[in-house]
Parts: sequence; structure tokens; C-alpha cells
Amino acid sequence: MALEITEQDTMRWGGSQTYAIPAGDGSETVQFTKQLLAAHWHWPLSWNFFMAISPMIDPTELATFTLDVTFAIGVGQGIDTFVKQYSIAPIIVGPPSTYPTVVIDQFLLPAQDLQTTAVISGTPVGNNGSQIKVAHWIAPQTEPHVMMRMLKQLRGEYDTPHEWMPPGFTPHELKYR
Repeated sequence: MALEITEQDTMRWGGSQTYAIPAGDGSETVQFTKQLLAAHWHWPLSWNFFMAISPMIDPTELATFTLDVTFAIGVGQGIDTFVKQYSIAPIIVGPPSTYPTVVIDQFLLPAQDLQTTAVISGTPVGNNGSQIKVAHWIAPQTEPHVMMRMLKQLRGEYDTPHEWMPPGFTPHELKYR
């Protein structure tokens, strides 16, 4: 049985969504994302998770927003979820208020299956036109095809040598001086 990656194995390596913050009327606003990433592999890997939060907030805004990122992690038959919380608050409280331009987070996650979603909540008090963009990306820490080749060699299934150069390139004999 040859293990090859298919569209069903890894459906979404990352994604982003921009939230429009409504004009402040004193009530709390809660907005949900679509699924920002969904990754699957045949066995557990260490995944590099990257996230960027880009607040584009109107200078009249004074509110602090909360971003809750939900991770659904599966390894074998075990599946669990956890939430990591981020606070998006003004660095300088105005008016005019100044929010951070970009917040970046990165860490490793061991998983076979991984999905993320996010929820932004807060009580806006400013005008309108504010937005918060959230982006997630994931990449395997180890290159999965190397693992498949090692597994094939253990099973006695040998691949033909892989050429790393583009078609039409003719490798020359190595000569030492």
C-alpha cells in the first residue's frame, strides 16, 4: 500500500478572515470565523503554527477586544480542544488611540489532525470602519514525504531515485581538482 497525500489529507493549510467592527452603541459584539485551517496526516507530526492579528482600528476607538482561538487537535483516537486567548488593546489610549499594527504568534503543535477557528468579542465605543484581520498558517516541522520514503524502504518498496533538478537538466560527472 503506497501512502500518498491527497486533497482529503490536507484540506486547508491556512486562511484569513477580516472582521468588520460595528459602530459603538454600548452593546457587546461577537463575531465567529470560518474554519481557518484544517490539516491531517497519516500519523502524528510536529506542526509549526503561525498566526498574525492585524488590527486596523479607527483612532476614536477605545475598546479592548478579545480574540479566542480554538484548536481541535487529534492524535490517533484521542481528540481534544483548547482555547488560547489574545487581548487586542490600545497601546496609547486616546483619542486618538493607537493599537498595535500586527501581533504575531508561533509555536509547535504535535497532531495528526488539526483545526482552528476564532471568535472576536468586545464592546466597541468608537465610530466605524474598524477591522481586525486574523490569519493562521500551518506547516509540518518535518517533511512528510521523507517519512513516507523511509516507511517504503522499511517495507522493501524502493522508489526510483529522485531528481531534484528540473526536466532537461543533464547532471555532469563530478570532477575533483
